[in-house]
Amino acid sequence: MKDPTVPPPGDEWPSDSLATPRQDHAVLSWLALEPDLPVSVQLLLLDALMAWAPLMGPYLFPTEPEAGVGCDLGQLLEAIWWRRSEQAVDAPWAQKVALNELCGRLGLVLAELRAPAPPAPPLESPGG
Repeated sequence: MKDPTVPPPGDEWPSDSLATPRQDHAVLSWLALEPDLPVSVQLLLLDALMAWAPLMGPYLFPTEPEAGVGCDLGQLLEAIWWRRSEQAVDAPWAQKVALNELCGRLGLVLAELRAPAPPAPPLESPGG
């Protein structure tokens, strides 16, 4: 039996193949359920998935990113943003609206992730 992880002789793996909309949807679903993310980010991801629901359906099939669990979240989301933004360019009007809404919501997620952390409250002196 041939090993499915090894390409046949003379063939090469596709270099940097683009994720399909279904793969991006699955990764966003996984991120929205990721317990290590702040609740505000999870809620924004759920908003993004709701905006995409007219095209992808209401069901979530979470899948970890191909780059692994420890990948750079900002880069991952930016890549999804660019792919879906490019998809919207030639899409029919109704799809374009949903995809642009998705990209807008992903932009909010990215802004939330990049926002500086609020300053820690000042420590009170023990005698005060």
